Amino acid sequence: MIDTSQGTALRLGRSSRTTSPRCIPLSELCGVLLLAMSASSAVPASTASMGTQFQVQSGGASGTRNSQVTATTYGGRAAFRLSDGRTEAIVVPAIGRVMRYGFIGGPNLLWNTPQSRFKAGEWNNWGGDKTWPAPQSHWPVLSGRAWPPDEAWDGSAHTPQVLSGGRLRTSSALSPGPGARIVREYGFNASGEFEINQIVEKTRGAPMMLSVWSITQIVPPEAVFLPLNERSVYKDNVFWFGGKPNEKVTVVPVLPSLLLLVPARTAFGSGNYKIGADAPIAAIAAVTDGVAFVQKTARPDGQYPDGAADAGFPVELYDSGDAHGPAHYLELELLSPLRPFRAGTRWAHTVRWSLHRLASRHVIATATHDEIQRLLSAPPTSSKAQSPTNETRPVVQNEPPASPWETEIRAFEEAERKNPSPPGAVLFVGSSSIRGWETLARDFPGVPVINRGFGGSHLSDSVRFAGRIVLPPKPRLVVVYAGDNDLAEGKTPQQILSDWKALAQKIHAALPQTRLAFISIKPSPARRHLLEAMRETNRLIAADIRSHEWMSYIDVFTPMLDETGAPRATLFGGDSLHMNRTGYTLWAEVVRPHL
Repeated sequence: MIDTSQGTALRLGRSSRTTSPRCIPLSELCGVLLLAMSASSAVPASTASMGTQFQVQSGGASGTRNSQVTATTYGGRAAFRLSDGRTEAIVVPAIGRVMRYGFIGGPNLLWNTPQSRFKAGEWNNWGGDKTWPAPQSHWPVLSGRAWPPDEAWDGSAHTPQVLSGGRLRTSSALSPGPGARIVREYGFNASGEFEINQIVEKTRGAPMMLSVWSITQIVPPEAVFLPLNERSVYKDNVFWFGGKPNEKVTVVPVLPSLLLLVPARTAFGSGNYKIGADAPIAAIAAVTDGVAFVQKTARPDGQYPDGAADAGFPVELYDSGDAHGPAHYLELELLSPLRPFRAGTRWAHTVRWSLHRLASRHVIATATHDEIQRLLSAPPTSSKAQSPTNETRPVVQNEPPASPWETEIRAFEEAERKNPSPPGAVLFVGSSSIRGWETLARDFPGVPVINRGFGGSHLSDSVRFAGRIVLPPKPRLVVVYAGDNDLAEGKTPQQILSDWKALAQKIHAALPQTRLAFISIKPSPARRHLLEAMRETNRLIAADIRSHEWMSYIDVFTPMLDETGAPRATLFGGDSLHMNRTGYTLWAEVVRPHL
């Protein structure tokens, strides 16, 4: 049992990491907050003692509640406890996360790492709840790497500020890549829901298309329930990223609009897995010992990340898979639609948590299913008194969706306008493997080449921009590499084949004398779990190419495998995804005969 009502330290068997951002002593934190609050008038300075409970009376459907913010410590770090008298949450600004949530005096539902420190270069996964940008395939564009996450948003110190109305605000540092920061506001509304308003503020840099991604790591529950889309385009009503890992992982519909997932908690649970749901309701519930932990958010219209066009995922679930290890957790993930971010825009994604004691402790009971369905389908509530202030309400622009590559596409157009490509050139187009091919001209001496790669893109993006960057130079040959990111974000081999056919048709209709070549999807250590999907995609496209004499299939997949059938690590850089010079030398040798 953990008692934080008097601001006592929470001892969970871990201490601050030695490489973490500096923890702010409680006495120093008092002074920082006093200055910040007196400047903003969010809370009168005379009441800002860190031992004081900041309260607000607000009426709601469930009656009057007190929303309180109290200074405490957690795992040796300065923290804030928020409570409505029934449930509590603890926010640790030093790592920018919610690290505890549960009934007062009850167990913590959030997973916390048992590690006290991390190795140099290791991802500092402390657990708890956080905010990331989505889709993950855009990370190389945003921060120049595919993994680990941007430190400014993940695990680094956030600046705290206690607001009026029993609310707390934390702000991350500005991430230099996207030129944006995360602002998170926490508090209980009149209905007892714990609200986390996640705002992404973009202050500078090129336009980009992003989703706000809420990720909550929890102690593995007995069961998870997701809304079921009866018209889902996916088999089994969900999409398995990388394929279903084990037939013993139970995922079954229990009602026409409700899906039950039983996480692997025994020996067969080794190996992680992730699912996405094109759910009509953005909500998810984890159940343990007769208590349902419900998360929900609004589901505005728009394109959601990771899935097929018009069938993206507002709800995702990840199981770390280490059923017997210290790092076994589940992630409840709710995503916003993809939004255009330009300098000066701010988009919000508010997630609301609640705890419910169920009538039955049995997750397979019909009464449990009926009750969970009512909880998930009930619209998210909010109290006017507890809503964000005008200062933090997101400023949005009524503009058509932007592309994260618009700046690059315009640069290609401008370069073509100023220096038209020579006739008979070979144009390379596709994702980061093309963009990163900096030695293209040296690798093919005597061949006029054009590089039109834009990192993080899908094959469908090459279709979208073909009219702007592929057709105008009128190349004699177009060499395409894409599909790698598509599979990583949940597209099927059949969807990628459809995009390939669309690209081929678009180019051939405009330039009937131009040949087309496809470089097979490469096997990489970082995406080894997708090897079978890569093989199937390559097989489908190769079969289509054989029926067209003006197309060529370039197999780099086979020579990039070692004698055991694994991707050759020596061909890749430190992220195990993008190739090094040795990798590009191999590509040049394989591609050269096709030019």
